[in-house]
Amino acid sequence: TLGYVDDDNYFEGMDRVRNLLVGTPKLLLAAVDTGLEPRFQFLHNEIEFSLEELQRLYEKNPKLLMYSLDENMREKIVFFFILRLHIEVENVRKILLCFPQIMDYNLDNHLKPIADYYISDLRFSATEFGSIVTRFPRLFSYSLFKIKHVTGFLRFELGLDATQVKRVIFQAPQIVGLNTEGTLQQKLDLLQTRLSLTREELGLVLSKMPTLMNLGIKSNLLPKLEYLEKVAKKTNHSDDVVKRMVLKQPTLLGYSLENRIRPRMEKIISAGLSADKVTVGISMAEHKFQDWLASSQLRKQRQRQVDIQKNVRNTSRSKMAYLHELLDLNKTEVRTFLSVMPGLKCVRSTKLFEKKVAYFKTELQNVTSATKAILMQRPTLLQSSIKQGWEPRMQQIRAAEIEDLQNVTELFVMSDEEFQ
Repeated sequence: TLGYVDDDNYFEGMDRVRNLLVGTPKLLLAAVDTGLEPRFQFLHNEIEFSLEELQRLYEKNPKLLMYSLDENMREKIVFFFILRLHIEVENVRKILLCFPQIMDYNLDNHLKPIADYYISDLRFSATEFGSIVTRFPRLFSYSLFKIKHVTGFLRFELGLDATQVKRVIFQAPQIVGLNTEGTLQQKLDLLQTRLSLTREELGLVLSKMPTLMNLGIKSNLLPKLEYLEKVAKKTNHSDDVVKRMVLKQPTLLGYSLENRIRPRMEKIISAGLSADKVTVGISMAEHKFQDWLASSQLRKQRQRQVDIQKNVRNTSRSKMAYLHELLDLNKTEVRTFLSVMPGLKCVRSTKLFEKKVAYFKTELQNVTSATKAILMQRPTLLQSSIKQGWEPRMQQIRAAEIEDLQNVTELFVMSDEEFQ
């Protein structure tokens, strides 16, 4: 009936039957027509297991051929899993194939109390708890005491509120199996010390990305943190940039280092973007990431041009304000100065600019009108070097013993050919 033995796999099939009977010799005492056959037909016809699936199922847990159909199997599978927890028949098959020992636990003393705790105390709906069981059927391998202990740790040791605890347990139901003083605590300590997280920040990271607690320390979490710290240092970011990355996007640490984090980070840095932009691009599909990278690079280039132009305008305005204050230029004179002196924008250093204006005032005996006359008639002098352009001419004027400011002014605004 079970199809273990046929003409094509006689010897292999006999070995499987032998192992089944040796492992559970009581099977030889079970009635076929009233025991083995009805249990087989229930799983095969009502729960829709295939023959191959039943063979694997019985080899994993031969006791399934021994349990009472009406008082055990039907009560657990139909009334508990399907009707109470709203688990689809297809998912019931997945649960049993994944963890067939789930049928070994007492319904009233173990399965139902755990379900009641999740539904009544933690406020999960029956459907939500059914989803948890589907994804992690080994939940029932832990005692209710253990489950409550881990829940209490999340609630009171980490300071998570009820909603956050519910989120953690729903997204990472495996967390109830971790040792609160061992594995779980070590992972939390790593995140807290490495990232300098407060208790509240640590709780926030865990509530947003509970599955981080399912990752190994040496094989997963630590290499990712070390890589991000290395990149931050290499790109001259502040010491807390990795912390800010994780707080902004805790899922970052859930991606593969070699297949996702490193390739994305390298492309982001090559594009001239800040390393912390990885929090934006990490979750995108590859084609969307490439589009985002190109558009971000273009925006950065445009912003750089805007900043340059803005800086030039601000620098130009500051220089003109200085001229207005020092030389008492009116608005018309300022506009005239700008119209004949577009090169003013090329004088990048404000301090050097002011030094040049101050030089004229000193040489012209602090007479503002003389300085103003020279610069208004020949504003391009502000683009000339003091030592190479102005000083030689001033030395020649002094050597000629010309002291009259009017003459000095006229000599200074001449072209080189006229001056000679």
